[in-house]
Parts: sequence; structure tokens; C-alpha cells
Amino acid sequence: MSRVTKWKIEKTKVKVVFRLQFHATHIPQSGWDKLFISFIPADSAKATSKTTKANVRNGTCKWADPIYETTRLLQDIKTRQYEEKFYKFVVGMGSSRSSILGEANINLADFVDALKPTAVALPLNGSEPGVTLHVTVQLLTSKTGFREFEQQRELRERGLQTTSDKGTHDESADSKESSPDQNVNNHINKVSHLLSFTSIIYFLSSAWLEGHKAFYKNKNTSSRQNTYIHSFLILMKTT
Repeated sequence: MSRVTKWKIEKTKVKVVFRLQFHATHIPQSGWDKLFISFIPADSAKATSKTTKANVRNGTCKWADPIYETTRLLQDIKTRQYEEKFYKFVVGMGSSRSSILGEANINLADFVDALKPTAVALPLNGSEPGVTLHVTVQLLTSKTGFREFEQQRELRERGLQTTSDKGTHDESADSKESSPDQNVNNHINKVSHLLSFTSIIYFLSSAWLEGHKAFYKNKNTSSRQNTYIHSFLILMKTT
């Protein structure tokens, strides 16, 4: 039996969803006005979630909105134990090193049985002594808020879809509507066509009148023909 096949038999992946809420204490009084938290898997350099920025008051910062993390844990079939799943919290005001207050690590596999909110205090590394990030972790199930999580996710997806559809509709509507410059040009073209038509009528009338006068003034046929030809040439030049 190959090692890959044996691994598949002995271990299985379990999909779980955690809800995490935060507040920090003993934050230095100066230099830290608003903070946010980036939630980064240990095996990745990219954050999977971020909180909004929250104000620091009297050395305390509390984030109202929780983070929902969906992940897969490896479970040993025989022992029913889960492999470690580490994440890193980065607390700061921005992405530069000087704007980071501190960092802390957590193993979400330790909370697979946390059907009720479980609080843990994590010292922030790289910060002043005493600065602490308090994290409340809860495993979501059908009885502990999983439905709420699914509803919020559906609302977010619908909101994104609605925004996308609205943008497409607006672009389509804009393409159908004429710009002010285009409307002006259309109006000018209509006026030009009207003037051209009026000019044609005017010259037709003038040519007919000249031909009519010449008809009675000239007695012979060739003169009348020349007059009509001359009038026709005038008309062709004007049009």
C-alpha cells in the first residue's frame, strides 16, 4: 500500500467554521488612534480576513464586527485528534512595519469543541509588555450560529451581485443616452438639411422663373433649349 493511499485512509478533512471576536487592552496611550486586525494562516502570507478600524480609548480597543473563518482540519480517524491549524493575528494601523502594534498566534484546532464562546488572552509580540489581544472563539454548528453565518454570507453575495447588475445596467443606459455634444450636433445637422432643402426650392423657383422669362423673350427653339439647359446647370451646381 502506498504512503498516499495510507494517508487518505488514516486521515480525513473536516470542514469547520469559527466565529472570532476581539478586544485589546493596555494599548500605549500615544501613537495608536485606530487599529484593525489581519487574520493570516500560518502557511500563507495573505490575510483571509480583516476587521474594520476601531478607535482606541483609554488604552482599550474593541472591534464590534466578528471575523468568520471557514477552514478544513485534518482529523486522524483512529485517535479522532485534529492536526494543528495555526493562524497569526497582526494588529496595527497600516501595512508598514512601523504601523504594526504587535502579533499573536492561535491554533484553531484547539477550539473544535468550543460550542460555546471561549475566551483566550494572547500577549502581543513586538509590542510593549502587557499589551494583550483578547479573542473569543466559537465553533459554529446548526445550533450555535451557523445558520446566521450562512444568512450573512448569502446577503453579502446578493449585495455584490446586485451592485454588479446595477453597474451593468447603468453602463447600458449610459450607452443608449446621447451626450449633450451629440444632441447639439444632431440639431445642427437637422438645421443644415432644412436649409439645404430650402435653398434647393429657392433655386428651383429662380431657375424656373428665369427660364419662363427667357421662353417668351426668345422666339426660336434653340434659344429656349439653351435657356433650360443653363437653368438646369445652375440647379445642379447649387445642389
